[in-house]
Amino acid sequence: MAPPVYATVSTNNLGPPQRITGKYANIFLGFLILTLPLAALVAALLVLIYHYRVEQITPSGFSVASVTPQDEHGALYVDINPTILMKVASLSSTIAGFLTTVAAGLAAYPLASAVLVKTRAENPDALLSPFHYYLALDLIENAGYFTVWRWLKFRFSKSQKQTNPPPQLISLGRIACVTLVFGALIFVGDTWLHFTTDPTEFTQFGSLGSDAAAYSMILNSNCTSQDNTYNEQNDRPCSFSPSIRGGYFLNPITTLEVFNNISTTRSVNVVSVADVTHAFLGIPNNGQDQGHDFTATTFSVSTQCQSATAACDVSRDNITSGAGSVFHCAKYTAWWGLVNGPRTDFSKHYFTDASGTQNASSLEDTISNPFYVGFGGFTDPSSAAALELIQRNDPGVIAQEFGGVGYLFFCNTTVYDVSYTAVNGSVTAFTATPSNSSVSTALMAAESNLDSGDLQLRDAADLGALLANDTQDMANTFALAYSRVLMSTVSGALQTSPILNGRQRITKIVARVPVTPLYFLVASVALMIGLGVYLTITALVTTRIKDIEEVRARLSMKQLVADRMEPEAARIPIKSIDDIFTVGAPAGLTKRIGIGKRNSSVGGWEFKVWDPLK
Repeated sequence: MAPPVYATVSTNNLGPPQRITGKYANIFLGFLILTLPLAALVAALLVLIYHYRVEQITPSGFSVASVTPQDEHGALYVDINPTILMKVASLSSTIAGFLTTVAAGLAAYPLASAVLVKTRAENPDALLSPFHYYLALDLIENAGYFTVWRWLKFRFSKSQKQTNPPPQLISLGRIACVTLVFGALIFVGDTWLHFTTDPTEFTQFGSLGSDAAAYSMILNSNCTSQDNTYNEQNDRPCSFSPSIRGGYFLNPITTLEVFNNISTTRSVNVVSVADVTHAFLGIPNNGQDQGHDFTATTFSVSTQCQSATAACDVSRDNITSGAGSVFHCAKYTAWWGLVNGPRTDFSKHYFTDASGTQNASSLEDTISNPFYVGFGGFTDPSSAAALELIQRNDPGVIAQEFGGVGYLFFCNTTVYDVSYTAVNGSVTAFTATPSNSSVSTALMAAESNLDSGDLQLRDAADLGALLANDTQDMANTFALAYSRVLMSTVSGALQTSPILNGRQRITKIVARVPVTPLYFLVASVALMIGLGVYLTITALVTTRIKDIEEVRARLSMKQLVADRMEPEAARIPIKSIDDIFTVGAPAGLTKRIGIGKRNSSVGGWEFKVWDPLK
């Protein structure tokens, strides 16, 4: 009996048929690409902005409002390098430029569903034409600006109406257009934010205790409650004693520094309130150098002067000598002296009232507030404005025989108790109340007995003579100089005291982020994210149809090439379109594809395929 013969049968293909799967993974991946990067970047941008945002805070108790750029409502101020914010914002527009293909990939699921359903129903009129198929592949594989442009030309052409494309193809093109538009909006928002975000100074306020800044200037109680005449201070001295009796300044170093405007702790500052110019004792630059805003108390002096040569009936005609002449004022009868004498012969006369009929002395009599002073002097040389005044025969100046001009000024000076507020170096509030006669007497007694500012007064007269348009301009320049001299003379005698209230200014460089371009960028990103959510939902709806991923995968350039060049492999069950090209002939025996003419007689062009296995 012959032995049995057994046949060997391969079982490699007896398993379940291969299928293309992964629809949920592909949809979820597309959803993540469309939403997660943009959401993360916008979240990071907003977190950085609002985490490092700084807002201006005014310490409680300091009621003075200062208008600063930070008061605007259209910008956020962020304590971070603006370059960091711009890098985060730039990534959003960069990513948005690559999302059109992903969006078209999700939008391809409804198209694949329609193709599968109509194919099974054998309804060819509802399927894609070859040109429709080309447009669909172009949008799915390369949904760029030129692709969308080609779709738009088709969409508004006559052939679109004639060929009646499936509505899903129209939706696919619309999705590509919308994605490009949303990406362009993100780019516009990013660029807008770039151009409008810039570094800027930001001023923050902190508390400033009254004891931390002793900017108020006060007199001791004796100076505000007694007569303060020259003789009175011998027994009951105030701040200026013993300086007057001894002929020197109290705290001379500070006083001389203030006189020469080099003190770092005190200065005579000037402010005009209601057309009245005050010289007050404060600190240099009103606290701007220290970054302090504050309310403090001090004293001020305001002086008004007018030319008195005409009122005193002094003119060139009644000067009898080139070296000068003794005058007796016709209007202010207690005033006499030498006019147009040597330049160093500078005179001051104090009067009890505005009539100038009685001389005032600070030895025993209390001086009123305001008090009155007459000044006489000589400027040399006569040039510039003074020369013009002489040529015009201005009655306010007196021409001397040997050159130069003489002047007489009658002035009234008022001393004030002051409360003022300084914000960023500027006086924003200034309340001045006339001081009592004790204070005015103390200041006048110090100046009249020390004569420490006569040099500055002569210089002020010279300056006025050079620059003034008329004698009143000269008088105004002189008046301010006397106010400054009076305050400088007593500057070292006044005592420092804590401020009434204050705040610390802290300035740093921050990023100014306008809210309009910021929210425009956020809204544009939100539109793109919303589109991603919508496309994901519509894609998931189509997954109820069996084999949807098979059709979706074959709506690709790969499948089209495979079907044309590898028809046998393209028609068998596979797990991936890539298997069509990777499974088949061994290396070196694969097909080769060329493009050439068919033949000289027929013409035209065709693909030429060389198959080594055939």
